[in-house]
Amino acid sequence: MKNFFNEYVSFLKNLNYSNKIDFMKEENTKRVNLRYFQFIHLVNSLNINKQYEGINELKEKSLIIKAFLFPNEFDFNQFDLDWLTLRDVKLLYKEIRGNKMLKDKIAKSLKYNYNENLAKIFLKYFA
Repeated sequence: MKNFFNEYVSFLKNLNYSNKIDFMKEENTKRVNLRYFQFIHLVNSLNINKQYEGINELKEKSLIIKAFLFPNEFDFNQFDLDWLTLRDVKLLYKEIRGNKMLKDKIAKSLKYNYNENLAKIFLKYFA
């Protein structure tokens, strides 16, 4: 299992995505970089130590990885609220639910641009 994980981390490190691009907006649609979301789910599901060398290297490649796996090191001004609704990330909410800056950002967004899905997430995990 450890060998597979090391190969997967190596694969992600060698991807040629533009640095810090986690999803792309195209007109009215969004395409999610599923590999990073899947990696975050894998790390959380298997309770893999986030200080593992390969994971530490990936946090600089992806804002989403840094936000969800290293929330204490992440500047939540860069957090895109769409990340909460583009994928089913319930497993990840526990990592970020206590972040006051993110809670305030969600509340402000809901005040000016109500989104039912985001409101449900806010009430369940941040209120």
